Amino acid sequence: MPTFTEIPIAQIKPHPKNIRRLVSADKEMVESIKAHGIITAITVVPGKGDTYQLIGGHRRLDGAKKAKLKVVPAMVRDDLVSEADHIEAMAIENVHRVDLTAIEEAEAYEQLTLIGYEPAKIAETTGRTQGVVKDRLKLLKLDDVGKNAVHKGQITLEQAALLTRLQDHPKALAKVEKLIGSHNFTWQLEQTIRDVERKAKWDKIEAGYKKRGLPKIKQPAGGWDYVNGPRPVNSYHGNADAKLADAYYLDSYSGPSLAILKPEPKVLTDEEKAHAAEREKAAQERQARDDARLAARAVRLQHVASVASTLEISKQLQPLLGLGIGHWFGSASDRHLNDITALAGVDIARADDAPYGVDWTVVDRVSSLPAPQLATLLMVNLASRMDEAIRDAVDGWRVTIANLDAVLGYFTWLEQTGYVLPDIDLEARNTIQSHRAELDALRAEEAGAA
Repeated sequence: MPTFTEIPIAQIKPHPKNIRRLVSADKEMVESIKAHGIITAITVVPGKGDTYQLIGGHRRLDGAKKAKLKVVPAMVRDDLVSEADHIEAMAIENVHRVDLTAIEEAEAYEQLTLIGYEPAKIAETTGRTQGVVKDRLKLLKLDDVGKNAVHKGQITLEQAALLTRLQDHPKALAKVEKLIGSHNFTWQLEQTIRDVERKAKWDKIEAGYKKRGLPKIKQPAGGWDYVNGPRPVNSYHGNADAKLADAYYLDSYSGPSLAILKPEPKVLTDEEKAHAAEREKAAQERQARDDARLAARAVRLQHVASVASTLEISKQLQPLLGLGIGHWFGSASDRHLNDITALAGVDIARADDAPYGVDWTVVDRVSSLPAPQLATLLMVNLASRMDEAIRDAVDGWRVTIANLDAVLGYFTWLEQTGYVLPDIDLEARNTIQSHRAELDALRAEEAGAA
């Protein structure tokens, strides 16, 4: 049976399975303990000899030491006999503490798994959901740098979950972890994951081609010769001729791609080789630029989705807004529908037998969504349109004062809602501001001429 008593601090030892990392009482707690003593008893279990092991109250004990107390009130748990009992008690004691970090919580759950607890049992014991337990356990896949970043609050749990996808890619992981705390971290994390996953996909495709015994060739420096030389299967004859392919090559955009070899490609002049090299370099630069843009877009839309989820929609507006958004998505492309609904956290697929035009099943499902998800769909869809405007403005399309001001206003709104612009967005904004200044100068010149 648990008993309450006072124990000399010198006899209290830390438990070897303690999950708390750095526990320190602040100045306010120390002053309170000096004035009033320990109000809530700490929790201990009997140790070796006349010692006790601390189960709960780490911060209070630290405060008592700093307050120069000699003894502290304690609840002695004689009923906790085995180490498994100790671990369970510490997990329950600590898991709901507001100052417990996600990593400490994850390590508590790990201790429970080591004594045979499944996630369902951990959830039942601690009062957490299975989803939370599983998400916390995933954090243990992080390396020490990632764990410390979570522990110190330098990265969010969402960012930590993304980091776990790079644990099998140490070079890519190290590159991203160097940027923790910088304005480019989230963007670089997104782009690196895309690069790694694309390479994994390409490696799998290439392994299949190698298994078929197909040799790897370089793209003809002078381009494909569709009449007398090698030709790409996918872009010319289509996939129907894939079985005829007798080689493969690496395309800058689509990765490993099939080719049909015919007579040897023609011998190129030095000038033709130089032009071919320039084309390949330009293709690689376009690929890098497109990858960076896609990563930046994904991060921006994720931020907008998080902001939108906190918005409130009045009961009077919700039905009309639901119908309007539903009607728009009912006629949107499958790609756009899947993209936006995934960011909004809803699963709304087009019906298999949907006729051309508006898919009314989508309209019905969207219009019945709760207000937070409607707001997220609306905001993310608007942000997606703004992303198109950013791309057009940077590339010199639709360079009008209205469009440029809209994009610049969007960047301002992002910053006002806590978004930190990465370098690629800062460069885009600088370019757009330059376009805007050029238009102002042109207007001034025209006004002076008039």
